Amino acid sequence: MRFRAANKRFSGRTHPGRRGGPNEDVIGWDEASNFWFVADGMGGHASGDVASRVVKETLLGEALTLPLVEAIRKAHETVAATAKKTKQCFTTNMGSTVVATRIVERAGGSLRGSAIVRALFFVGRQGRVF
Repeated sequence: MRFRAANKRFSGRTHPGRRGGPNEDVIGWDEASNFWFVADGMGGHASGDVASRVVKETLLGEALTLPLVEAIRKAHETVAATAKKTKQCFTTNMGSTVVATRIVERAGGSLRGSAIVRALFFVGRQGRVF
């Protein structure tokens, strides 16, 4: 029996962990394009929750139809641009990581998956992008 993209099932849940404080994780997906991701705001940085939210909005918005690597790059650029616009980020740090995958069903029913195992977006003081 072949696995088909139409047979997929998924679920997701985030948890702030034992450290306490706000949960800076976000989960996003688009079933129509077989795309799923988790963005994790970098704990200890004042704007980690903002960064992970920006990643989600970008990946499910303007970057949704881009190839996966380009979509992740676009999310990185958007986090950097947001940090430059946000005064709070000039005195603190802002960052997120993301893990993403997209499954493409080819003619004949074979599947091709692409994954970004971990990408790091970090904007330090004075808006420097790392």
